[in-house]
Amino acid sequence: MAGTQAQELLVINPLLYSAEEKYIWIDESIDERRNAQCLFDYLLKRKIYVNGFVSKSKLLTGLKMYNKKILGSCMLNKKQLIFSDTYFRPYCSEKEFGIQNARIINPDLDKREIVIWGAGITGDKVYQILAENGYTVKFFIDSAITKRNTFKFGLPVYQPEYLEDFEEDIVVIEAMENWKLLDDSIKERKWKRFHFNFEALLEGIVCDVNGEKKSLFSLASFWMFNHFVDKKVYIYGNGAIEKEFAEYLGLMDYDFCGFLIDCDEEEANRCKYIEEILYEEGYYIWIYDKYKAEKLNELGLKWLEQWECNGYLWDVTSDRKQGLDINLGFTLVTESGYPGIVVYGRDRQADYKIAVIGGSTADGTVYSFKSWPQLLYEELCEDLKKDEITIYNCGVSGYTSGQELIKLVRDVLLLNPNMIIVYDGGNELNIDIEHPFAFSYAQKIYEFANEHMVKDSNAIFTDKVCEGVASKGNRFDGWLFNIRNMHAIAKEHNIRFFSFCQPILSCKEGKTEKEKNMLLSMQSGQADFQEKEYFRRCFMERKDIPNYIFNFTNIFDNVDDVFMDSCHVKNEEGNRIVAGKIKEVIYETVLKDIGYDISGV
Repeated sequence: MAGTQAQELLVINPLLYSAEEKYIWIDESIDERRNAQCLFDYLLKRKIYVNGFVSKSKLLTGLKMYNKKILGSCMLNKKQLIFSDTYFRPYCSEKEFGIQNARIINPDLDKREIVIWGAGITGDKVYQILAENGYTVKFFIDSAITKRNTFKFGLPVYQPEYLEDFEEDIVVIEAMENWKLLDDSIKERKWKRFHFNFEALLEGIVCDVNGEKKSLFSLASFWMFNHFVDKKVYIYGNGAIEKEFAEYLGLMDYDFCGFLIDCDEEEANRCKYIEEILYEEGYYIWIYDKYKAEKLNELGLKWLEQWECNGYLWDVTSDRKQGLDINLGFTLVTESGYPGIVVYGRDRQADYKIAVIGGSTADGTVYSFKSWPQLLYEELCEDLKKDEITIYNCGVSGYTSGQELIKLVRDVLLLNPNMIIVYDGGNELNIDIEHPFAFSYAQKIYEFANEHMVKDSNAIFTDKVCEGVASKGNRFDGWLFNIRNMHAIAKEHNIRFFSFCQPILSCKEGKTEKEKNMLLSMQSGQADFQEKEYFRRCFMERKDIPNYIFNFTNIFDNVDDVFMDSCHVKNEEGNRIVAGKIKEVIYETVLKDIGYDISGV
């Protein structure tokens, strides 16, 4: 084995290569769902076709995950194979269903002197796997000084130099995340080597493009693929990545109909010219090369209705620009003259001015359809029969309430608004609870700067970037703290203030089957975490909610298929609902402020 790379300790069960129908076991617990997702991803990367999932849960039966149907266990016969991966997470004891292990111990592993290199949690897992299958481990190896002269499972843990006298008579199992680094250092020895790490089922799908590995997509964001459902799927372009992606579409049972090419390219098998698509209906186009989006835009095709571009969360034809921000990490670069602000209206001194603060669900530059602040502006102008309204849309995709608070103090107050509207809540699920003002992008910038800046000889720098005093509150209390502070600042400046807690899909009541499928296709645990940690329950339980905060977590209950993902609406109609609901709350105040007679309102 000298000079070669270590073999995998666990290899694919040969039954997975059989012609029988193959299913993956799934159940309601987070661990079992995550296991099923990881296993599907693992097999997909290896081009192994899976027919679907199987469950004993009545709640899951009939739904889809990753576009694959979940069947009830009673629907299968003995010829159909069910797989799980007990070596990834120990679960699934329903042996009466004949569940097979998707991975088995490498047949090349014999029962010679087995040594586990790595005495951490990965080494623990390897020991358990081997012990359960009748293999004997002699001892552990670990370079950490703290593990010298210690024991694991009754076996001694030695330092690497202990192996100097061993030649061909041992089998070394590299049990660690960075096993490749270790393997390179010992590959010239005559030991038989195997490797194991937990990342085997978690690595994202990559495509080899001229020797370079490029990320294709991650099943963690698979819910974005719901746009392909029930559509004829085309791929614009036919290079290496596009062809690889087409293979995956086939493995996932999407209706892939071929490649689209430009007129100056030679037509080939399964290709048609892009202009021909205009004569079809019910199609959806995926592109990898964002520059091809300009052509689709020229043809009048609409983003997210007829096409999308390799995971971009905004319309790449909209020329949306972001820049670094000295306080907030990043901001929008707009033509309004104000940083991170889109203006609707003439922005005259005498106008009634409303400033909207929020994240991507308020951002006016993310989607090709109108944002709810723009729709609110149009509705107010129409109702009042004049255009003496200006709305400053200060929503920036990704902003949390902490960033919004800073933006209010730094930017919004200088606009002298008559009213401030905050629409947020969803991004609080992404913060570090202990350090909610350590904005992730700004943190990366400062960490990079700290590593590369020339230290001032007159100052003392540590290597740690300060994140502030640790907070001991929960997500809701942190959000409420920031909203209260925004209200206090607005009140001090005689500015009207309204806060609206936005809806998210996980907490929606009356979910459609399509929305349930979307949640199942989110990284398992993410949807459960959102439902558990979000604020809908808090509004029912808490008695300390100020009257300027409005619970909008329920406004999409029983509205069919309104979400495109975990929190964003799929079209303008969804934003129109938001604008209408907000107008109902603020309308009387606006009329009163601009001097309208509201006695008949």
